[in-house]
Amino acid sequence: MIIKKTLSTLGLMAPATLLIGTIGCMSSPSPYQKVIERDANYSSAVASFSGLGSSVPLPQIVTDDHPGMAERGHNSMHADAAMSGTHPEAGPDGSGSGFKIGSANMAISFLGGGECGNTTFTSTGLLISFCADFHNFKVYALQPLVDGDGNERFRKVAEYELPERESSIKAKETLPPDLDLIMNDTSGGAYFRLDDQDRVVLVDPDNVLQILELQTSFDGDGFLVGSFNPVVNASIGFHVPNDVGYANPNHHDVTDAIPDWTVANLYWFVTRQGKVGTVDISGPSPVVQSIDLSGEEIQNGVAMDDSGVYVVSDFAMYKYDLGASNVPHEVWRKPYERGTGPKPGQINQGSGTTPTLMGANNEYVAITDNDDPINVLLYARSDGELICEEPVFQILVDPGDASGMTYASATDNSLIGYKDSVIVENNYGYQNVLVNNWSKPGITRVDVIASPTTGDTVGNCSTFWENTTEASQSTVPKLSIGSGLVYIYTREDIPGNASDPQDKIDDQAYYFGALDYTSGKVVYKTLTGTGSKWNNNYAPITIGPDGTAYVGVFNGIISVKDN
Repeated sequence: MIIKKTLSTLGLMAPATLLIGTIGCMSSPSPYQKVIERDANYSSAVASFSGLGSSVPLPQIVTDDHPGMAERGHNSMHADAAMSGTHPEAGPDGSGSGFKIGSANMAISFLGGGECGNTTFTSTGLLISFCADFHNFKVYALQPLVDGDGNERFRKVAEYELPERESSIKAKETLPPDLDLIMNDTSGGAYFRLDDQDRVVLVDPDNVLQILELQTSFDGDGFLVGSFNPVVNASIGFHVPNDVGYANPNHHDVTDAIPDWTVANLYWFVTRQGKVGTVDISGPSPVVQSIDLSGEEIQNGVAMDDSGVYVVSDFAMYKYDLGASNVPHEVWRKPYERGTGPKPGQINQGSGTTPTLMGANNEYVAITDNDDPINVLLYARSDGELICEEPVFQILVDPGDASGMTYASATDNSLIGYKDSVIVENNYGYQNVLVNNWSKPGITRVDVIASPTTGDTVGNCSTFWENTTEASQSTVPKLSIGSGLVYIYTREDIPGNASDPQDKIDDQAYYFGALDYTSGKVVYKTLTGTGSKWNNNYAPITIGPDGTAYVGVFNGIISVKDN
């Protein structure tokens, strides 16, 4: 997704008691700082560690990196411009005596940052995180530190507040608030990118392209301090106006923005309401060009290589390149099976996945459709030929399921694409952090055969393995190429409480885990915490330069590393 849909849920309509956690926003230690708590009532009910640590590094991906973006693996929600979901570093492998888990500060603050839905890394090792609570969207620069007790902390270096999204404003006009307006909105800057100068690139909720430069220094006590300074503040609202009334047919919200591969000062963008555009900021005022996909929505991020930009709407898969005067030029369009409606676990009727560029020879782009069950679809990047389609998660729905579906099969998170393999997780049934929802298990690896047949999708790819036990209910999974592990974030009910009513959302245990890339078997799982504040709620897993894994949770952000 992004992703997804962390960006759609970042404006979460939650009671303050669920939003007390922040991301470590105190310049001095808080009395509430602590390692992730393990409630004594749960200590005998949930295992803190299982499995045997092991890892086998995989060959690194050989491909050109986006010249205008930060280092591969560190520049966006999905790791790179290809949106591959892969990190070159070796992440936690469970070796040694287990794990050291760092937590967000537990400062009592409603405005401290809430859930951190996207984290990137500067060349100096600072975390740049996009976080939000009920009211605020903020960009933070965080410094990971280890305190005197050996616990990892996050120290705020800088913060930058963005305007409130119109969906959040509109949602609060009614009682109870209209959660659908928030949950179905993926705009506002959460799909931000880090460019080759460590600058944040985003389009904010006012449809202003902002490029933020982090400037740092040391204060009198030797602490790193800084500020985000907008070096570009280019409004594109005159071309894609947003209007809080939502009745305006010209209303648009920008979902994603990315620097062009070759043209300096040129940025691509897409909007929820189906515009694909470019903005040139080389002159005294921005020059915006766009085209409309009439009646189509774009709720996912975009992928890019040196030949073009890949966009998925709720109707079709597209490739664009630059036409005359920087007008987006459609290279190809391929409709897919969009199903009969949104499924439990998805925010709209269509693909829930950001396009993922993959292939041993960098030749494919992958998404899923919204069929029943869903299919993994692989297209040739050059001409859009459908190479293969493979059904996944053929799990019959439970009795009483009112969705009208035959199979509990859905995903609303980006795929992992590594060479000729795609990894997809099942999100069917997930709703939001405020209820005791439970998604169906399922994580599957699909591989392209060595020589796929042109013009025939049958047999061109096949399911390599299926893990039918783990429910990575809403995270964006990642592959560590350096360790050969697929990282997941799973939920289990406390034993004996599986049938608790919906308001018993604290009877949940959350685990950071890893699957073996080759077999799909669980290598390890370690408890992060119990209760709704440890729900990642569509936030991704991200691997830092030193191999630490980070997960955005409803409490802020947590880190996991080998002890």
